[in-house]
Amino acid sequence: MRYEAGMGNSEIFRRAREAVHAGQDRRQVYDSLKDQIRRPVKLAVAIANIPYPELRAKYRVLNTVLFVLLLLAALSKLLSVFAMFQNFGLLPALGVALIGLIVPVACAVEVYRFSGQIYLLIPIFCLLGVTQMLRRYDGDWVGAVIDGVFLLLIAALSLVIKFKVFPNMGIGGVKKDAQGQYLF
Repeated sequence: MRYEAGMGNSEIFRRAREAVHAGQDRRQVYDSLKDQIRRPVKLAVAIANIPYPELRAKYRVLNTVLFVLLLLAALSKLLSVFAMFQNFGLLPALGVALIGLIVPVACAVEVYRFSGQIYLLIPIFCLLGVTQMLRRYDGDWVGAVIDGVFLLLIAALSLVIKFKVFPNMGIGGVKKDAQGQYLF
C-alpha cells in the first residue's frame, strides 16, 4: 500500500480492514499504514479488532446466541416501553426507549459485525442493568432472578468471545510483546 496525499483516517482504516480480510499479514498492514495516520495506536486497535477467520468460524454459534439475546433484551425493553406509555405517558416512555432500546440494538449490530471493541462494553452495560434492577426491586424475586440471570448470561458470553476471539486486545488497548511491538 502506498501513501496517497489527502487520505483521511477513515480511508486508512478501510484499507487496513480490506487488507486484513484479504488475508494480508496484520503486521505488514500496520507497518505499511502507520506513518500515514496521526495516531498509529488507533490503527493498531482497528486491526486487532478484526477476528481471525478461524476464530470467527469457531465462535460463530456463541456470537449468534449473544446476538439473539441482545435482540431479546431490546424486544423486552420495547414491551416495557409500551406498558410505560400506557401508564405514564409519552415523555417517560421516550426516555426509556432512547436508552433502553438504542443500547442493546447498537450492541447487537456490533456483535453481528464481530467488532472486537464491543465485547468489553457489553458486560459494563449488563452490570449497569443489574444495578438498575436492584435499585428498582419491588419484591418480585422471580422476575429479578430471571432478569439477573439473563444479564449475567449476556455478560458471560460477551467475555468468553472477547477473550477467545480477541486475545490481544486488553482493557487499555492492543497488547505488546517484549520488544514493544503490537500483538495482532
